[in-house]
Amino acid sequence: MADQWNKHLAEKGYTGIALPSPEFGLLTLVYERHGARGHQNAFEQLAPGVAQKLPQPERNINLPTIAGERTRSVELGFGLKILSGLISALGGGTLGLELGFKNARKLSFAYDGVSSESLNAVALQQALSGVAAPGPGLLRDWLDDNLYVITSVLRARKVTITGHSETGQNAKLDVPVISGAVGGSLSVKTAASDDSTVSFEGAAGVPFAARLFQIVESGGGQKTLTLRTVREGSVTIKGRHEDARLGSTGEERDADRAPSILAWEPEREIEPAGRETIPA
Repeated sequence: MADQWNKHLAEKGYTGIALPSPEFGLLTLVYERHGARGHQNAFEQLAPGVAQKLPQPERNINLPTIAGERTRSVELGFGLKILSGLISALGGGTLGLELGFKNARKLSFAYDGVSSESLNAVALQQALSGVAAPGPGLLRDWLDDNLYVITSVLRARKVTITGHSETGQNAKLDVPVISGAVGGSLSVKTAASDDSTVSFEGAAGVPFAARLFQIVESGGGQKTLTLRTVREGSVTIKGRHEDARLGSTGEERDADRAPSILAWEPEREIEPAGRETIPA
């Protein structure tokens, strides 16, 4: 079953990004092909000129209803991969970062300073209605399997990490080592009475959750593109962030296959093909 954090996101209409990356933004394409998942900023190739026809995105800052809640804890190897991606997206370094977490076996995450950027999905569908479905090639392959588009992104300027032992107790973190690894571009802070928690804050937000719609072919003679709703959390969104320093042990490779802290764990990952499309 999904944890409270994922339910919290889903109630707001969002799906978590398993490995956050600055590459995720409005109109980023998320695909699944033969079980492999990925993303590309290739919307212009799929629908030339459509982005310029859309209304300006709606932007909201300081969303307290989404901020502050802690995710469930994950194994250290996988957690460091997530953290490395978050810090890189916030503009910090990661060399030697893992040494600051040597006493921890698991990590949990919380996000603050949350802002959103959203496109009107109905306007997007109307703009897609005149776009012909792609011919043979990667875009065609993705459309034939499962292809999604991001219409809203949540970003956080502040990420708070808590270290845990195997038994779930708080674990001491080496904040000076962590601060030295991250460098001077980020603010690194910890509470005076709690050396198991450290916060990273940057000037720009890092994407950690998104709203998705599936792109499908419309019916009728001339095949064009349209949108179909999907259940929040039913699609795994995973960034491409890789760090060779965090992939040298069997434990860390196993962490790649672990369930995401930011994705549902449903019986079915993809919505049935019969879901209704958004009214044009």
